[in-house]
Amino acid sequence: MKKSIRARAFVPAFSVLSLAVAASVQAQGSELNPVVVTAAKYEEDSQQVPAFINVITRQQIEQSGATTVNEAIMRLAGVPGTPSLYGGNEYTLDMMGFGDTSAGNMVVVIDGVPFREGDASEVRLSSVQIDSVERIEVQRGGAGVLYGEGATAGVINIVTRASAKNSPAKHTGTVSASVGSKSTREYRAYANFVNDALDISFSGQDRSSDGYRINSRSEQQNGTLSLKYTLAERLRVGLSVHKDDAYALTPGALTLPQYNQNPKAAQPSSLANKTFMDAKTERYAAFLETELSGFQVRLDAVQRLRNYDALGVLYGTPTPLKFDSDNHFYSLNARRSIDVGSLRNTFIFGVESNTWGQNRLYPTQPNWGLVKLASDSKASYIKNDVDLKATDTRVSFGIRSEKLERNQLFTGTNTEIKETVKAWEFGISQKVNSENSIFARRSQSYRLPNLDELPTPTYDISGNPIALRPQFDKTNELGWKFNNSQISSVVRIYQSELTDEIIYDPEQYGNMNLRQTRRTGLDSFSRMQLSSQVSMTGAYSHRHTEFGAGPNSGNQLPMAPQDVFTIRGDWRFATNQTFGLGWMHVASQQIAGDFANQKRMPSYNVADARYVYQMAASDISLVVRNLTNKNYYSYATTTNGYSVYPDQSRSLMLTLRHKF
Repeated sequence: MKKSIRARAFVPAFSVLSLAVAASVQAQGSELNPVVVTAAKYEEDSQQVPAFINVITRQQIEQSGATTVNEAIMRLAGVPGTPSLYGGNEYTLDMMGFGDTSAGNMVVVIDGVPFREGDASEVRLSSVQIDSVERIEVQRGGAGVLYGEGATAGVINIVTRASAKNSPAKHTGTVSASVGSKSTREYRAYANFVNDALDISFSGQDRSSDGYRINSRSEQQNGTLSLKYTLAERLRVGLSVHKDDAYALTPGALTLPQYNQNPKAAQPSSLANKTFMDAKTERYAAFLETELSGFQVRLDAVQRLRNYDALGVLYGTPTPLKFDSDNHFYSLNARRSIDVGSLRNTFIFGVESNTWGQNRLYPTQPNWGLVKLASDSKASYIKNDVDLKATDTRVSFGIRSEKLERNQLFTGTNTEIKETVKAWEFGISQKVNSENSIFARRSQSYRLPNLDELPTPTYDISGNPIALRPQFDKTNELGWKFNNSQISSVVRIYQSELTDEIIYDPEQYGNMNLRQTRRTGLDSFSRMQLSSQVSMTGAYSHRHTEFGAGPNSGNQLPMAPQDVFTIRGDWRFATNQTFGLGWMHVASQQIAGDFANQKRMPSYNVADARYVYQMAASDISLVVRNLTNKNYYSYATTTNGYSVYPDQSRSLMLTLRHKF
């Protein structure tokens, strides 16, 4: 089957436009405007990093009217999302077409600390208050050296304002109140106080909504308090406390006839039993930053506690679930630059420890007893960036070794896996001039089955259970970057070969390894300031996915749309008035579990609009989501033949905000 990227209209009109504008800007001789990223754990110019990274700034988030991190990433980075099966104001993001396992193939980092669950649940990004975010860095492609297991599709790095450099202003903050469709109410606050060496930040939100479907009411409250103290010129410490309480009724999936009759309906069994989830999370974090003998050193310690109470329907029977989990993460990393003539060597190395444990109780299944889950990992890594100053060339390489152990104790049976795995990468970037650079990269990443995937009823021809093997991915990519004060663009083409990809097989009612899978494609992102009044952002992804071996060889992988395109424009048509319009297109795709390529879900297009009226330090805005009120679904599965999870209908949100 085809192994290379197809030579068809890969570069969308927006990318062509960005190239044209770039040429025009070059001719005018404008000034470089670098973007600072922390993808390598320390701040640096994004142009130097041999990887695809697009940065969503706080200004862009505000212009889009996004109220959650999920929403900002979908609207501005072009990452498609599906409503979380756990309910509430949550979405599951998918950067490279992994479908049901997308959460396990992507790492979420908050202020330098990776957050992982040992089970199949995703990190709830709705718990990060959007006003507290300084920027979001979306890195596509394998990043296993620095971020370890599961960084196959990429990394979402969230940098909060509490973690960014201090504002020159002594006191800053925002308060806002919103009302909207479906009885939605939202109140948010952010405040930062700086006094000499002490920096204190607070963020909080309170949100409730009846939801866009029957039996989908949700409530969420969270707050974060962060303190940073500079003890000396090169010594800084920090503490933070975060609490989140999310409650949501879960409407469940609909069969296709049920959806066609009423897309806002709830699954009858979910409605009859008032299925719900109630998740409470606490996070305590501390860090220390210092400089020792030329080494920049950072130490992180994080504890995360989670209490989960839910009611679902399992094989037609109401099934409550209760669990408590405890996660401890510790890391020590250091950076040192050494100049030798025209060469600069920058070393980054670190060690990490991550332990996760969970106790589960199924009250309606007393014979199961207490289910105990445990995961433990120890990792070390080193990365070296060699900068050839004379030619503006960077050569980057690194390796990571990680020892993982996972155990599940269930009805007296202990299922376990122990593996030592490695990730590596080699990249090179070349600055062509002050505005253009090109890069090439090859990397290996890995993923082990999570504790919900570990016990599998898949058997060999002799009837023996088949243990799941680790998943490995090798990716080759080429890219181009352009950046100045008017325009910023990044494009990459890639080919990803996976061995033993972990996926759920609906025919076996269990998880399995696919012998070989392949993903090839193109990703692009552009941001343009066309004038002092008009700005645009756009993202385009084209991917070709296929089974590389087995009975389905050559078929498209499920839940992997070939094309995803987003574009957004903002127009300040008066000194105190702004209008923004956004559009997202997701192409048709095979539904989850459809290995034989017999069932596709339709493509969908969704538009949103925002109007803002500025009044000194305050503003009032109106946001309309799903402008055309299109009925659509972004997730479908072979469960019950063809089941769908409807997405949001049209909604309005009116917000009054004050900055101080």
